[in-house]
Amino acid sequence: QTLDGMRGIAVLSVLVFHLAWEFPDEGAIAMHVKRVLFTGWIGVDLFFVLSGFLITRGLVAPSAKPLGTRMKMFWMRRVLRIFPLYYAFIIVGSIIGLIVGGWIPGPAYWLYMQNYVLAFDDQELRWTAHFWSLAIEEQFYFVWPIVALVTSNKRLVSLTLALILACVVFRAGFTLKSHMWDPLTTVKFAYRATITRADGLLLGALVATLQRESSHTIAHLWRRLRFPLFVMTGLGTIGLYIVAKGLNGYDRRVIAAGYFMLALFFASAVSMCADEAIGERVKNFLSSKVLVSCGKVSYGMYIFHWPLLALSVPWLKRTQEHMGEVSRIGLNLGFILGSIVLIWGAAQLSFRYFESPFLKLKSRFHG
Repeated sequence: QTLDGMRGIAVLSVLVFHLAWEFPDEGAIAMHVKRVLFTGWIGVDLFFVLSGFLITRGLVAPSAKPLGTRMKMFWMRRVLRIFPLYYAFIIVGSIIGLIVGGWIPGPAYWLYMQNYVLAFDDQELRWTAHFWSLAIEEQFYFVWPIVALVTSNKRLVSLTLALILACVVFRAGFTLKSHMWDPLTTVKFAYRATITRADGLLLGALVATLQRESSHTIAHLWRRLRFPLFVMTGLGTIGLYIVAKGLNGYDRRVIAAGYFMLALFFASAVSMCADEAIGERVKNFLSSKVLVSCGKVSYGMYIFHWPLLALSVPWLKRTQEHMGEVSRIGLNLGFILGSIVLIWGAAQLSFRYFESPFLKLKSRFHG
Protein backbone atom coordinates (compact mmCIF):
# COMPACT_ATOMS: atom_id res chain seq x y z
CA GLN A 1 0.00 0.00 0.00
CA THR A 2 2.88 2.41 0.62
CA LEU A 3 3.98 2.02 -3.00
CA ASP A 4 0.41 2.69 -4.15
CA GLY A 5 0.53 5.76 -1.94
CA MET A 6 3.72 6.87 -3.67
CA ARG A 7 1.98 6.39 -7.02
CA GLY A 8 -0.79 8.61 -5.67
CA ILE A 9 1.73 11.32 -4.79
CA ALA A 10 3.26 11.02 -8.26
CA VAL A 11 0.01 11.38 -10.19
CA LEU A 12 -1.36 14.16 -7.98
CA SER A 13 1.90 16.10 -8.37
CA VAL A 14 1.74 15.86 -12.16
CA LEU A 15 -1.93 16.83 -12.26
CA VAL A 16 -1.36 19.87 -10.04
CA PHE A 17 1.53 20.94 -12.28
CA HIS A 18 -0.47 20.68 -15.48
CA LEU A 19 -3.75 22.02 -14.12
CA ALA A 20 -1.93 25.13 -12.85
CA TRP A 21 -1.30 26.05 -16.51
CA GLU A 22 -3.09 29.42 -16.25
CA PHE A 23 -2.15 30.12 -12.63
CA PRO A 24 -1.30 33.84 -12.29
CA ASP A 25 2.28 34.93 -11.68
CA GLU A 26 1.69 38.66 -11.11
CA GLY A 27 2.15 39.58 -7.48
CA ALA A 28 4.49 38.12 -4.87
CA ILE A 29 2.02 35.61 -3.41
CA ALA A 30 0.87 34.26 -6.77
CA MET A 31 4.42 34.01 -8.07
CA HIS A 32 5.63 31.92 -5.14
CA VAL A 33 2.56 29.69 -5.16
CA LYS A 34 2.97 29.09 -8.89
CA ARG A 35 6.63 28.13 -8.45
CA VAL A 36 5.61 25.49 -5.92
CA LEU A 37 2.79 24.16 -8.11
CA PHE A 38 5.06 24.07 -11.15
CA THR A 39 7.42 21.75 -9.27
CA GLY A 40 4.85 18.98 -9.75
CA TRP A 41 6.51 17.73 -12.93
CA ILE A 42 8.87 15.77 -10.66
CA GLY A 43 6.01 13.31 -10.16
CA VAL A 44 6.98 11.80 -13.53
CA ASP A 45 10.45 11.09 -12.12
CA LEU A 46 8.83 9.26 -9.22
CA PHE A 47 6.76 7.27 -11.73
CA PHE A 48 9.94 6.27 -13.57
CA VAL A 49 11.64 5.02 -10.40
CA LEU A 50 8.55 3.10 -9.30
CA SER A 51 8.13 1.53 -12.75
CA GLY A 52 11.75 0.44 -12.90
CA PHE A 53 11.51 -1.06 -9.44
CA LEU A 54 8.22 -2.90 -9.87
CA ILE A 55 8.96 -4.53 -13.22
CA THR A 56 12.52 -5.51 -12.27
CA ARG A 57 11.40 -7.04 -8.98
CA GLY A 58 9.55 -9.67 -11.00
CA LEU A 59 12.33 -10.12 -13.54
CA VAL A 60 15.04 -10.88 -10.95
CA ALA A 61 12.83 -13.29 -8.97
CA PRO A 62 13.77 -16.97 -9.34
CA SER A 63 11.78 -18.96 -11.89
CA ALA A 64 12.00 -22.44 -13.41
CA LYS A 65 10.39 -21.32 -16.68
CA PRO A 66 12.48 -21.03 -19.88
CA LEU A 67 13.87 -17.62 -20.83
CA GLY A 68 11.63 -17.19 -23.88
CA THR A 69 8.53 -18.04 -21.87
CA ARG A 70 9.40 -15.53 -19.16
CA MET A 71 9.89 -12.77 -21.72
CA LYS A 72 6.57 -13.53 -23.42
CA MET A 73 4.78 -13.60 -20.07
CA PHE A 74 6.30 -10.30 -19.02
CA TRP A 75 5.36 -8.57 -22.25
CA MET A 76 1.83 -9.99 -22.18
CA ARG A 77 1.31 -8.60 -18.66
CA ARG A 78 2.52 -5.18 -19.82
CA VAL A 79 0.30 -5.33 -22.91
CA LEU A 80 -2.78 -6.14 -20.83
CA ARG A 81 -2.03 -3.31 -18.40
CA ILE A 82 -1.03 -0.55 -20.82
CA PHE A 83 -2.37 -1.12 -24.32
CA PRO A 84 -6.19 -1.29 -23.88
CA LEU A 85 -6.73 2.15 -22.33
CA TYR A 86 -3.95 3.81 -24.33
CA TYR A 87 -5.12 2.61 -27.73
CA ALA A 88 -8.79 3.13 -26.85
CA PHE A 89 -7.93 6.74 -26.02
CA ILE A 90 -5.99 7.17 -29.28
CA ILE A 91 -8.76 5.57 -31.36
CA VAL A 92 -11.57 7.61 -29.78
CA GLY A 93 -9.53 10.80 -30.07
CA SER A 94 -8.75 10.05 -33.72
CA ILE A 95 -12.44 9.45 -34.51
CA ILE A 96 -13.37 12.75 -32.87
CA GLY A 97 -10.57 14.44 -34.80
CA LEU A 98 -11.91 13.07 -38.09
CA ILE A 99 -15.45 14.25 -37.26
CA VAL A 100 -14.50 17.79 -36.25
CA GLY A 101 -11.58 18.16 -38.66
CA GLY A 102 -8.95 18.20 -35.92
CA TRP A 103 -5.47 16.78 -35.57
CA ILE A 104 -4.95 12.99 -35.87
CA PRO A 105 -2.02 11.14 -34.21
CA GLY A 106 0.63 9.91 -36.65
CA PRO A 107 2.45 6.54 -36.77
CA ALA A 108 4.79 7.45 -33.90
CA TYR A 109 1.87 7.33 -31.46
CA TRP A 110 0.83 3.85 -32.59
CA LEU A 111 4.43 2.61 -32.17
CA TYR A 112 5.11 4.29 -28.79
CA MET A 113 7.77 6.58 -30.27
CA GLN A 114 5.88 9.82 -29.67
CA ASN A 115 8.36 11.17 -27.15
CA TYR A 116 10.74 12.02 -30.01
CA VAL A 117 7.97 13.63 -32.07
CA LEU A 118 6.78 15.68 -29.11
CA ALA A 119 10.30 16.99 -28.50
CA PHE A 120 9.92 18.97 -31.75
CA ASP A 121 6.20 19.77 -31.44
CA ASP A 122 5.35 23.45 -30.88
CA GLN A 123 1.71 22.73 -29.96
CA GLU A 124 1.99 22.49 -26.19
CA LEU A 125 -1.72 21.77 -25.62
CA ARG A 126 -2.08 18.98 -28.18
CA TRP A 127 -4.39 16.38 -26.65
CA THR A 128 -1.63 13.75 -26.70
CA ALA A 129 1.18 16.00 -25.40
CA HIS A 130 1.42 14.12 -22.09
CA PHE A 131 2.11 10.76 -23.76
CA TRP A 132 5.87 11.29 -24.02
CA SER A 133 6.45 9.64 -20.61
CA LEU A 134 4.37 6.59 -21.58
CA ALA A 135 6.60 6.15 -24.63
CA ILE A 136 9.74 6.20 -22.47
CA GLU A 137 8.33 3.56 -20.14
CA GLU A 138 7.13 1.33 -22.98
CA GLN A 139 10.49 1.49 -24.75
CA PHE A 140 12.16 0.54 -21.48
CA TYR A 141 9.70 -2.33 -20.98
CA PHE A 142 10.59 -3.68 -24.40
CA VAL A 143 14.38 -3.66 -23.94
CA TRP A 144 14.98 -4.12 -20.22
CA PRO A 145 13.52 -7.66 -19.80
CA ILE A 146 15.96 -8.92 -22.41
CA VAL A 147 18.85 -7.38 -20.48
CA ALA A 148 17.63 -8.42 -17.03
CA LEU A 149 16.75 -12.01 -17.93
CA VAL A 150 19.94 -12.86 -19.82
CA THR A 151 22.21 -11.34 -17.13
CA SER A 152 22.83 -12.87 -13.73
CA ASN A 153 21.58 -10.77 -10.85
CA LYS A 154 25.10 -10.08 -9.55
CA ARG A 155 26.30 -8.88 -12.94
CA LEU A 156 23.09 -6.93 -13.39
CA VAL A 157 24.07 -4.73 -10.44
CA SER A 158 27.32 -3.64 -12.10
CA LEU A 159 25.70 -3.28 -15.51
CA THR A 160 22.86 -1.13 -14.14
CA LEU A 161 25.32 1.15 -12.33
CA ALA A 162 27.31 1.57 -15.54
CA LEU A 163 24.17 2.40 -17.53
CA ILE A 164 23.06 4.96 -14.93
CA LEU A 165 26.46 6.65 -15.08
CA ALA A 166 26.38 6.67 -18.89
CA CYS A 167 22.91 8.23 -18.91
CA VAL A 168 23.84 10.98 -16.43
CA VAL A 169 27.08 11.86 -18.23
CA PHE A 170 25.46 11.85 -21.67
CA ARG A 171 22.54 14.01 -20.51
CA ALA A 172 24.81 16.59 -18.88
CA GLY A 173 27.12 16.73 -21.91
CA PHE A 174 24.25 16.89 -24.39
CA THR A 175 22.40 19.60 -22.46
CA LEU A 176 25.38 21.82 -21.73
CA LYS A 177 27.50 21.31 -24.85
CA SER A 178 25.22 20.27 -27.71
CA HIS A 179 24.73 22.73 -30.58
CA MET A 180 22.61 20.45 -32.77
CA TRP A 181 19.45 22.53 -32.29
CA ASP A 182 18.34 25.80 -30.76
CA PRO A 183 18.50 25.92 -26.92
CA LEU A 184 14.76 25.32 -26.41
CA THR A 185 14.66 22.26 -28.69
CA THR A 186 17.76 20.88 -26.97
CA VAL A 187 16.19 21.01 -23.51
CA LYS A 188 12.84 19.71 -24.81
CA PHE A 189 14.67 16.72 -26.30
CA ALA A 190 16.63 16.13 -23.07
CA TYR A 191 13.35 16.26 -21.12
CA ARG A 192 11.60 13.69 -23.34
CA ALA A 193 14.22 11.34 -24.83
CA THR A 194 14.55 7.86 -23.38
CA ILE A 195 18.35 7.93 -23.39
CA THR A 196 18.36 11.11 -21.30
CA ARG A 197 15.65 10.04 -18.84
CA ALA A 198 16.50 6.36 -18.33
CA ASP A 199 18.43 6.89 -15.07
CA GLY A 200 15.22 7.04 -13.03
CA LEU A 201 13.98 3.74 -14.44
CA LEU A 202 17.43 2.21 -14.01
CA LEU A 203 17.74 3.38 -10.40
CA GLY A 204 14.40 1.74 -9.68
CA ALA A 205 15.70 -1.42 -11.35
CA LEU A 206 18.87 -1.25 -9.27
CA VAL A 207 16.86 -0.98 -6.03
CA ALA A 208 14.87 -4.10 -7.00
CA THR A 209 18.02 -6.05 -7.88
CA LEU A 210 19.77 -5.08 -4.65
CA GLN A 211 16.69 -6.09 -2.68
CA ARG A 212 16.90 -9.54 -4.28
CA GLU A 213 20.72 -9.78 -3.97
CA SER A 214 20.70 -8.69 -0.34
CA SER A 215 24.13 -10.24 0.40
CA HIS A 216 25.85 -8.27 -2.39
CA THR A 217 28.50 -5.81 -1.15
CA ILE A 218 26.76 -2.93 -2.91
CA ALA A 219 23.44 -3.99 -1.34
CA HIS A 220 24.98 -3.67 2.13
CA LEU A 221 26.43 -0.28 1.19
CA TRP A 222 23.12 0.88 -0.29
CA ARG A 223 21.14 -0.03 2.84
CA ARG A 224 23.61 1.96 4.91
CA LEU A 225 23.62 5.00 2.66
CA ARG A 226 20.05 5.23 1.39
CA PHE A 227 18.72 7.38 4.25
CA PRO A 228 21.70 9.80 4.20
CA LEU A 229 21.29 9.97 0.41
CA PHE A 230 17.58 10.63 0.82
CA VAL A 231 18.35 13.56 3.12
CA MET A 232 21.23 14.95 1.05
CA THR A 233 19.44 14.76 -2.28
CA GLY A 234 16.34 16.28 -0.70
CA LEU A 235 18.39 19.20 0.64
CA GLY A 236 20.21 19.46 -2.69
CA THR A 237 16.91 19.69 -4.54
CA ILE A 238 15.69 22.41 -2.17
CA GLY A 239 18.97 24.27 -2.72
CA LEU A 240 18.57 24.00 -6.48
CA TYR A 241 14.98 25.27 -6.15
CA ILE A 242 16.23 28.34 -4.28
CA VAL A 243 19.14 29.06 -6.63
CA ALA A 244 17.09 28.52 -9.81
CA LYS A 245 14.04 30.31 -8.32
CA GLY A 246 11.88 27.25 -8.84
CA LEU A 247 12.37 23.83 -10.40
CA ASN A 248 11.86 24.35 -14.10
CA GLY A 249 12.19 21.04 -15.95
CA TYR A 250 13.70 22.91 -18.92
CA ASP A 251 16.37 24.69 -16.84
CA ARG A 252 19.80 23.38 -17.89
CA ARG A 253 20.98 23.31 -14.27
CA VAL A 254 17.99 21.17 -13.33
CA ILE A 255 18.51 18.86 -16.32
CA ALA A 256 22.25 18.41 -15.72
CA ALA A 257 22.12 17.92 -11.94
CA GLY A 258 18.52 17.96 -10.76
CA TYR A 259 17.16 15.01 -12.73
CA PHE A 260 19.67 12.63 -11.15
CA MET A 261 19.25 14.12 -7.68
CA LEU A 262 15.50 13.63 -7.93
CA ALA A 263 15.86 10.09 -9.22
CA LEU A 264 18.25 9.20 -6.39
CA PHE A 265 15.94 10.87 -3.86
CA PHE A 266 12.96 8.85 -5.07
CA ALA A 267 15.01 5.63 -5.38
CA SER A 268 16.05 5.97 -1.72
CA ALA A 269 12.43 6.55 -0.73
CA VAL A 270 11.14 3.58 -2.73
CA SER A 271 13.85 1.34 -1.30
CA MET A 272 13.01 2.26 2.29
CA CYS A 273 9.28 1.80 1.66
CA ALA A 274 9.79 -1.56 -0.04
CA ASP A 275 11.87 -2.80 2.91
CA GLU A 276 9.45 -1.19 5.41
CA ALA A 277 12.36 0.82 6.80
CA ILE A 278 10.11 3.81 7.48
CA GLY A 279 8.43 5.24 10.55
CA GLU A 280 4.85 4.47 11.47
CA ARG A 281 3.68 8.01 10.68
CA VAL A 282 5.18 7.91 7.20
CA LYS A 283 3.67 4.48 6.63
CA ASN A 284 0.24 5.68 7.74
CA PHE A 285 0.50 8.74 5.49
CA LEU A 286 1.47 6.71 2.42
CA SER A 287 -1.26 4.18 3.22
CA SER A 288 -3.96 6.84 3.51
CA LYS A 289 -7.16 6.17 1.59
CA VAL A 290 -6.80 9.23 -0.64
CA LEU A 291 -3.26 8.46 -1.82
CA VAL A 292 -3.85 4.71 -2.24
CA SER A 293 -7.11 5.32 -4.10
CA CYS A 294 -5.37 7.72 -6.50
CA GLY A 295 -2.39 5.39 -6.81
CA LYS A 296 -4.51 2.43 -7.87
CA VAL A 297 -6.05 4.41 -10.76
CA SER A 298 -3.03 6.62 -11.46
CA TYR A 299 -2.71 5.34 -15.03
CA GLY A 300 -6.25 6.38 -15.90
CA MET A 301 -5.87 9.71 -14.13
CA TYR A 302 -2.76 10.44 -16.13
CA ILE A 303 -4.39 9.43 -19.42
CA PHE A 304 -7.56 11.48 -18.90
CA HIS A 305 -6.33 14.72 -17.36
CA TRP A 306 -4.70 16.42 -20.33
CA PRO A 307 -7.73 16.77 -22.64
CA LEU A 308 -9.64 18.37 -19.76
CA LEU A 309 -6.84 20.90 -19.37
CA ALA A 310 -6.60 21.59 -23.11
CA LEU A 311 -10.35 22.25 -23.29
CA SER A 312 -10.37 24.42 -20.15
CA VAL A 313 -7.45 26.77 -20.89
CA PRO A 314 -9.43 29.13 -23.20
CA TRP A 315 -12.20 29.38 -20.58
CA LEU A 316 -9.69 30.07 -17.80
CA LYS A 317 -8.04 32.81 -19.85
CA ARG A 318 -11.35 34.56 -20.56
CA THR A 319 -12.75 34.18 -17.05
CA GLN A 320 -9.79 35.59 -15.14
CA GLU A 321 -8.90 38.34 -17.60
CA HIS A 322 -10.26 41.17 -15.45
CA MET A 323 -9.96 39.53 -12.02
CA GLY A 324 -7.71 40.66 -9.19
CA GLU A 325 -4.81 38.60 -7.86
CA VAL A 326 -6.69 36.93 -5.00
CA SER A 327 -9.69 36.08 -7.18
CA ARG A 328 -7.45 34.57 -9.87
CA ILE A 329 -5.63 32.48 -7.28
CA GLY A 330 -8.97 31.27 -5.89
CA LEU A 331 -10.34 30.46 -9.34
CA ASN A 332 -7.29 28.41 -10.32
CA LEU A 333 -7.06 26.56 -7.02
CA GLY A 334 -10.75 25.71 -7.31
CA PHE A 335 -10.21 24.55 -10.89
CA ILE A 336 -7.30 22.35 -9.84
CA LEU A 337 -9.19 20.68 -6.98
CA GLY A 338 -12.42 20.26 -8.93
CA SER A 339 -10.61 18.83 -11.93
CA ILE A 340 -8.72 16.31 -9.80
CA VAL A 341 -11.99 15.03 -8.33
CA LEU A 342 -13.55 14.77 -11.80
CA ILE A 343 -10.50 13.02 -13.24
CA TRP A 344 -10.36 10.60 -10.29
CA GLY A 345 -14.02 9.72 -10.89
CA ALA A 346 -13.44 9.09 -14.60
CA ALA A 347 -10.40 6.94 -13.80
CA GLN A 348 -12.38 4.90 -11.26
CA LEU A 349 -15.08 4.18 -13.85
CA SER A 350 -12.47 3.28 -16.45
CA PHE A 351 -10.64 0.98 -14.05
CA ARG A 352 -13.79 -0.84 -12.94
CA TYR A 353 -15.59 -1.25 -16.23
CA PHE A 354 -12.90 -1.12 -18.93
CA GLU A 355 -9.44 -1.93 -17.56
CA SER A 356 -10.32 -4.62 -15.00
CA PRO A 357 -11.48 -7.26 -17.52
CA PHE A 358 -8.07 -7.05 -19.19
CA LEU A 359 -6.21 -7.00 -15.87
CA LYS A 360 -7.92 -10.23 -14.81
CA LEU A 361 -6.26 -11.94 -17.77
CA LYS A 362 -2.81 -11.13 -16.32
CA SER A 363 -3.12 -14.08 -13.94
CA ARG A 364 -2.61 -16.39 -16.91
CA PHE A 365 0.87 -14.98 -17.48
CA HIS A 366 2.54 -15.18 -14.06
CA GLY A 367 5.51 -17.28 -13.09
